[in-house]
Amino acid sequence: MRNKLMCLVLATILVILGTVVPASAETVNGADTTSRLAGQDHYQTSMAIAGAYNNNGECGNVILASGNSFPDALSASLFSKKYSAPILLVGTTVNASSDVFNYLNTHATQQKGTVYIVGGTGVIGSDFETKLTSMGYSNIKRLGGTDRYDTNMLIVNDVNVPQGTPVFIASGENFPDALSISSISGSKQYPTLLAGVNYLPEETKSYLLSEKPSAVYIAGGISVVSQDLENRIKALAPNAALTRLAGDDRFETNAAVLNKFSSTPAIIYLANGDDFQDVLAGSALAAKTGDPIILVDNQLSSLPPAVEDYLKKLSGSGLRPNVIVLGGTEVVSDILFQQFKNNFSSSTSLSGISIASSGGIAFYLDSIGSVWAWGGGSAFGNGTDDYYNFSSETPVQVHLPVGRVITAIAGGGGTGYALDSTSQVWAWGDGLYGELGNGKANSSSTPVQVSISAGKTITAIAGGGQNGYALDSTGHVWAWGYAEKGGLRSGNTFNLVTPVQVYMPPGATKLIAIAGGDENGYALDSSGHVWTWGYGRYGEFGNGTTDFSNTTVQVPIPTDTIIAIAGGQVDGYALDSTGHVWAWGAGGLGELGNGTTTNFSTPVQVSIPSDTNITAITSGGVDGYALDSTGHVWAWGYGYGGKFENGIYNGSTTPVEVPIPSGTPITAIASGLKNGYALDSTGHVWAWGNGIYERLGNNMYISNTPVQILNLPPVKTDSNLEP
Repeated sequence: MRNKLMCLVLATILVILGTVVPASAETVNGADTTSRLAGQDHYQTSMAIAGAYNNNGECGNVILASGNSFPDALSASLFSKKYSAPILLVGTTVNASSDVFNYLNTHATQQKGTVYIVGGTGVIGSDFETKLTSMGYSNIKRLGGTDRYDTNMLIVNDVNVPQGTPVFIASGENFPDALSISSISGSKQYPTLLAGVNYLPEETKSYLLSEKPSAVYIAGGISVVSQDLENRIKALAPNAALTRLAGDDRFETNAAVLNKFSSTPAIIYLANGDDFQDVLAGSALAAKTGDPIILVDNQLSSLPPAVEDYLKKLSGSGLRPNVIVLGGTEVVSDILFQQFKNNFSSSTSLSGISIASSGGIAFYLDSIGSVWAWGGGSAFGNGTDDYYNFSSETPVQVHLPVGRVITAIAGGGGTGYALDSTSQVWAWGDGLYGELGNGKANSSSTPVQVSISAGKTITAIAGGGQNGYALDSTGHVWAWGYAEKGGLRSGNTFNLVTPVQVYMPPGATKLIAIAGGDENGYALDSSGHVWTWGYGRYGEFGNGTTDFSNTTVQVPIPTDTIIAIAGGQVDGYALDSTGHVWAWGAGGLGELGNGTTTNFSTPVQVSIPSDTNITAITSGGVDGYALDSTGHVWAWGYGYGGKFENGIYNGSTTPVEVPIPSGTPITAIASGLKNGYALDSTGHVWAWGNGIYERLGNNMYISNTPVQILNLPPVKTDSNLEP
């Protein structure tokens, strides 16, 4: 009875914290479930995870591990699986662990289960036994050795797996690689043996000699477990198949583990790869369900490339695993959560392919990192001399430098932008206002390199009406071009021909996404807040004013769970984590999608049908577009030239569905000034609207229903890429 009360109190804590907890492991495995197990700190998050571990039902054994020091608990998942015990994090003293003891205090004095303390008294003080005894606990067991390696072997020996069982070798000096294998170690009951770079404890050597593992898996590269140590391990276990699972960093090593052991997961757990606490507590739950933990970098706005590749393999195989995030948005942002879900928005995954638009030209990034353009204007980037008068009804290749693999594209008013795999930004087309960012106020018919400060790692790019924007890995935005519209005015200087850092007020956290409107720049921070700068005459600031600002102001959206942003001609748009879209600015043509033709200087909710979950948004003119989780496109606003692809020329003040003729799910959307574009799950691009300038890429000039862009390069997938 006492165990049941313990878990009921935990369930109450979870409700107060607003945490979503799976009903049971069986329910999680059998439904398309996404959730976040989180508390106000790492300690309460461990309680949330423990509640999910036992389905908020009766609890038995419990493991207490340090939330301040990782080494002693790196093997705790192995222990957890054997004794069906969740892991609760504690501080170094009883007084620092009041939440845990308040939680345990719901038990009566006759405790049936065992409380296991992992670590010596230097990590978890002896006052814990005293406190537990005073609370009536009689079954208390501490596994604490003289150091981390001794504690590790105490755990391994207690589990006592059969001779010949495979083992993992991982660094005892740092946590990421050991925690990458933690759920696998626990679920398979393969012991994890800790080592130094060149150090293997005597007891570990004895274990390898006596237990004769059939396989040895080294987690991490030679910088954490040296080649010399690998050779010594091989000598100690000569009949074992030895495999090193490693990459250039913790995320690539994590992906190597996933590819080896988790080819068909039912659940994936997302956790911060820079903190050990949530991964440690989550390793118990992941080991119980037999599923992997993916490590992400919350300092970036995108998933690690190696992780993306792993997810694309799963999606390409038709798998749709459920996802459970370990920790709050401060450790795993909603935008990373959404990116994970976007990988499974359709049954087919397209590596790298995307679309964008720039005034009268549309762009396509193909599956091998080349860029193509069609339409009419100055942003073809193919070396055409008379580029202002040049047009093409079919795609032509942008002449980027040989050897450059493009990873992202964006379009400005008359300029194209590309980010390559080495973090360099390229621009072409209009440059009279400094839009090329190369130190000159000249246009260019071929791509030139944007002169962003040396040493900056660029993670995202965006284009505005006459501006370019770049986001670096430290969360700062760089901008160049027409400074008045870009909100970058300084004295009488309106053209900024080289990038400058956008000022963000102290209230902003790290920026994780950017967008450009015709007259405004937009940024999203890691706290889910939206910021803007530039013109505000139609209410583009969303703060109740109609003014101009060359400094950044916050858009007061009635939620702090924004995961994506977009900029229109004189409007801003934001998508929250519940799938709702918000809009502000000019509304005279229905651009706000709220059923009115009224300007709103504060955000209003777009009237998307209540049963529709939106996953992406875009705008390039006086229309808004949204992509839902089922691969359907919605549009609202002006609708000139049949831009809505629903067979009509009139606009709409509320969203209308825009069916693609093939019926194939859409994976990406883009918008030009008078055109819409959609990329489907087979790699085909569709266009509609006024093609007098953008040509629709198929020798047509106007179409109020979507037409397929012809002559694009064939899609190369993992199965047909050339070596």
